[in-house]
Amino acid sequence: MLQLGELIMANAKLVIGVLMVAGAALIISVPAILLLGLQPPMQSFGGAENLKPTVNITMYANELPTKFGWGLSSDNVTSPGPTLRFKVGDVVGMTVHNEGKVPHAFAIVSGLDNPKVLFNSQVATLNDPIQPGGTKSGVFKVTDAGSFKYICTVTGHSEIGMYGDIVISK
Repeated sequence: MLQLGELIMANAKLVIGVLMVAGAALIISVPAILLLGLQPPMQSFGGAENLKPTVNITMYANELPTKFGWGLSSDNVTSPGPTLRFKVGDVVGMTVHNEGKVPHAFAIVSGLDNPKVLFNSQVATLNDPIQPGGTKSGVFKVTDAGSFKYICTVTGHSEIGMYGDIVISK
């Protein structure tokens, strides 16, 4: 039967071994990410699987003092967010950075009163949102002209200002 001291030492050695392996993985992966410029892979939506984006947009999601908003830069987030303009046939590479303190997501919808996702444009979901400090990307093809909205699809966020206009021309 092991003495208490021997048991503590055995557990301490196990913990130190696990920490050494985790540290080694971190030491190897961080420089690789920085040097190689690795980013999370873009998801492809709406038949855009093999298409290269013709338009790249980076959006920033954040909370404002009394509402939530969107911006094209982290220091210019507004509610409603900026108007985005595309042409029918554009293949959009959408990257969304969550600069806020709560999860967020992105999608193009018919309107605020009809949040049906269009063009398979959803970047993150209610069940798999962009966590604070996180980034997700997607690719989708816009196929119809008209005026639409983009929103945060997390419950309640569009109602407190997390939306903007999208204009798609022919």
